[in-house]
Amino acid sequence: MTAPTRRRTWPAIDLLVVDDEPQARLILRALLDSLLGELGRVHAAASGERAIELAHGIDFSFILLDYRLAGCDGLETTRQIRAFNPRSPIILVTAADRDPALEAAARASGANDLVYKPLARDVLSRLIATHAPQLLAMLPKRSAS
Repeated sequence: MTAPTRRRTWPAIDLLVVDDEPQARLILRALLDSLLGELGRVHAAASGERAIELAHGIDFSFILLDYRLAGCDGLETTRQIRAFNPRSPIILVTAADRDPALEAAARASGANDLVYKPLARDVLSRLIATHAPQLLAMLPKRSAS
């Protein structure tokens, strides 16, 4: 007798949120969950070092990374991830005032984009549409009301 076939119950995509502030991780995770629902599994890291460890083992579809982290900051974390993973979109997030020098440093590190906190749901949706459109294509179509 053969075992019954089981439905796949794990998410189709892996996402990473990196911030040393627990509240910021919760907010970013909730924003991603609200956009992608059960389709995505959101991993969280409190440091750049932990993000690099996770990225060695998981091919993330999207990474939200705080610019200013203690220890290995967002720029160095991006450079280290880019050394072995040129594909995953990395979006740096900062609470700093708008600054062209920060934006240039983000691009030079290999980040796909730099955005400013607070990060709203519509901004995150545009980032995903721009840098990881395949994620939105996987979502069920919603009917217009």
